[in-house]
Amino acid sequence: MTIICAIDPGKTGAIAILGDRGEIRFVGDLPVLANPKHGEHMDVPALRDLVLRYVQHDEAAISVMEYATPFGKSLLSCCALEANRAEVRTVLKRFPLTHVTPREWRSIYGLDGDKKEALRVARGFWPHCKDISRAKDHNRCEALLIARWALRTLV
Repeated sequence: MTIICAIDPGKTGAIAILGDRGEIRFVGDLPVLANPKHGEHMDVPALRDLVLRYVQHDEAAISVMEYATPFGKSLLSCCALEANRAEVRTVLKRFPLTHVTPREWRSIYGLDGDKKEALRVARGFWPHCKDISRAKDHNRCEALLIARWALRTLV
């Protein structure tokens, strides 16, 4: 049995944890802390606790993180994204990590980057999942689709 932890690491990123048959163990937004001086940043202990809650110590798991080059972004945005990625890597260091580009995982679903289409496709695979019912849940849907890509491609 191999568990998949998939991360969409952006500022409003998400995590999806799937069992080996594609069943959702968890899907949600990456935990963040508000800091009045520096804005929001990832709550690393909360992310660690979340992963430990849904992936038992005796289970094999792999992690997959979307990795896109932030073209056209400000230097501050690029640094914030890299900080998120580093924090995610720290939490998931006990699992083998694979990076996947948006083009690579989207291609198996015929997606081009349209968030509404990602919502539609994910809802088709998991129609009873209440955690992806809102339009603003597109990052959760993308994390789920990345996880499903990993199940089909890496396991």
